[in-house]
Amino acid sequence: DPSRTRMSNYQPSNYLEADLEKNYCRNPYNANDTLKHDTIWCITSDEVVKWEECLPIGVIIPECDAGHAIEPQEARDILYYSSFVVWALGLVWIIVIICMVKQINLAIALNKVAAVFLARNPHVVLIPIV
Repeated sequence: DPSRTRMSNYQPSNYLEADLEKNYCRNPYNANDTLKHDTIWCITSDEVVKWEECLPIGVIIPECDAGHAIEPQEARDILYYSSFVVWALGLVWIIVIICMVKQINLAIALNKVAAVFLARNPHVVLIPIV
C-alpha cells in the first residue's frame, strides 16, 4: 500500500527536531520533502484511515463535514466585500437615527398624549363606528 509506505517515512529518526515520540498532531517536514501538508495531522492505528488532519488546540468549531465551506475564491471575495456593504448600511442607519432624534422624541411624546386622551375619552373611538 503506497500510502502506508509514505506514512512509514515519518519516523522519529527522520525528523529529529519534530519530537515524534508520541502520536500527537503535528506537521513535520524537511526542506527536501515532496509531501508537505497544509495543516497538522497524525498517523492513525486504523487500517482504512491511515492518517487524518487534526484541529489545532483551541479551535471550537469543527471543519465543515457537510461541505459548507466556501471553496471558490470569487465567492469568498463577494462575501468579503458584501460585508463592507452591510457595515456601511448599518452606519447609515445609525446616522439617520442620530439625525432624527428630535423627530423621534416628538413622535413618542405625541403618542403618549394620544394614549392619555383615548384613556380619558374612550367614546371617541366609538363615534366612527356609529
